[in-house]
Amino acid sequence: MAGENKQMSCVPNYEAYYEEYRDKYNCMCEKVHNIEEKLKEEHERNMILEAQMEVVRLIFGGNGND
Repeated sequence: MAGENKQMSCVPNYEAYYEEYRDKYNCMCEKVHNIEEKLKEEHERNMILEAQMEVVRLIFGGNGND
């Protein structure tokens, strides 16, 4: 009789799943933001280097394909 009243519950804990995946989502958003910031910094650095190379080409000649 005691075994009849003791049933295992297989209902998923949706709130726990929500919290877990929300945390993972927020972590991924932070990683994406950091990658985008690095990309922006790298792009700015490349623009500066390209401007410097343009000055070098103007001084020493060349068309940039050398």
